Amino acid sequence: MIIIKLAAILLITVVIVAAFVTAPPLASMSPCNVVFYTEPGCGECAQVSEFLDLLGQVYSLNVTQIDVTRGAEAKRALIGHTPVLEFADGTKLQGTIDSGDLRQTVQRNYKAALASRIFYFHVPMAQTAFVSFLVAAVYAIAYLRTRRVQHDHISVASAELGLIFSVVAMITGAIWAKQAWGAYWNWDPRQLFLFVLILFYGAFFALRQAIVQPDARRRLSAVYLIFGGAISPFLFFVLPRMYKSLHEDANQVVVSSQAGSNMSPTVATFFVTSIVGFLCLYVWMLKLGVQTARIEEERG
Repeated sequence: MIIIKLAAILLITVVIVAAFVTAPPLASMSPCNVVFYTEPGCGECAQVSEFLDLLGQVYSLNVTQIDVTRGAEAKRALIGHTPVLEFADGTKLQGTIDSGDLRQTVQRNYKAALASRIFYFHVPMAQTAFVSFLVAAVYAIAYLRTRRVQHDHISVASAELGLIFSVVAMITGAIWAKQAWGAYWNWDPRQLFLFVLILFYGAFFALRQAIVQPDARRRLSAVYLIFGGAISPFLFFVLPRMYKSLHEDANQVVVSSQAGSNMSPTVATFFVTSIVGFLCLYVWMLKLGVQTARIEEERG
């Protein structure tokens, strides 16, 4: 059953990818944002400007040129030290800039901007996984109170979907991390705690299969899933924020320091649409899982 659900998720994800292939990268990364500090009479600045124009014909460059002689006091410190280039990924090139280094930096930032489209899948999948675990806990409580087998079917099916969405969120996050941070696994707190959650629910299904007596299996499953629902908010939201994380930089792409949104209206529209789409996928697959469990129960 898990294989069928995973295949359905992958198939629908392919459809979503095809629909979202024109989705814009995140606002702070698209186009490839470059801040170019220059000053009058700087020959090196003129050469860098020409090379940026050439690169702009190949890559989507958004160059913001600032004359340091006319800037704020903090920018005047750069007089005599130009050209200076600052990129979205934090890279800074200054002084005599090698054309090869500049090209590689632009290429890296451009790829990171394209990879940021994974945001439309990675974040909604993680959020859907969290919702799945909460629903599993709610129906586990309902089962202990009513002893209705239907509630056990819903709680287990929801936990199963949560596990699948967590695995896919982990995979998409690793792909994005490779482009943004240079490695698939960075021991980032969010990566680590999501992996712990995957192990926790993976152990649940191994334990459930090992219990033969139906009533005991359902009772133990309910207690386990209630505990999982209790720790999920901590593993998803609380504990990752207690440690320094690479996701802190990523969060600035979406949420500003003034508690507002940094997403453009277009990005926000795609993001909300993706969340709704994955939640609808979750509801459909939950119904499918419950129906399958009911059929298996009737067959004994």
